[in-house]
Amino acid sequence: MCNFRLVTILCCMMIAIAAVQAVSYDLQVSNTFCFTEELTSHTLVIVEFTAEPDNTGTMEVSVNVRAPNRDIIYSKYGVTNEKSKFVFTAVQEGDYQFCFNNILVQPPRGMIMSELKRRVNINLRTGSEAIDPSDSVNQDHVNVFEWELLRIEGSLNSIKRDFGFMKRRDAFMQIESEKTRSRIAWFSLLVVMILIVSGTAQTFMMSGYFKSKKIV
Repeated sequence: MCNFRLVTILCCMMIAIAAVQAVSYDLQVSNTFCFTEELTSHTLVIVEFTAEPDNTGTMEVSVNVRAPNRDIIYSKYGVTNEKSKFVFTAVQEGDYQFCFNNILVQPPRGMIMSELKRRVNINLRTGSEAIDPSDSVNQDHVNVFEWELLRIEGSLNSIKRDFGFMKRRDAFMQIESEKTRSRIAWFSLLVVMILIVSGTAQTFMMSGYFKSKKIV
């Protein structure tokens, strides 16, 4: 029973880490569609995208991919209905941003701007789902069993990297939590000192007032 639960948990983690995202979006002219993907270092990523034809000849679609440090790692202008493919391995840990922009290249004639749009189709694969044995091994020599072993190996490597990423993030959160607790402690001490000083000052003021009025 314990082994079954362990296998179930591992399968769920593999599904979560080896991600496949397929998105279609109607992108209006002069608008930008962006999404982010959180990646650990050494994660293989394959992005495939197309833009449906523009019958008006007034729009061009561009794509930019940014690393967590905001550096552009990929850029393309003039996305068409022919499939484009971008493959990279994440170097940094963090959120990678993928942006598609529908650019107006010339004013339309007799058309409403809000009606100008192009559909963008995006397929994003990460982790073991991005492994393509045909890139490194002759496809004739890769049977189904070997292909599954490659996917499992990729998933296990992704799990290992993800555990390391979560461990480092947990350590960072603990450090930040300790800093926050320290600040709260110092702030509480400061408040207590202010209250003590304020109370003492009020006591002397009231004592002086009563003495001046000869009440005491």
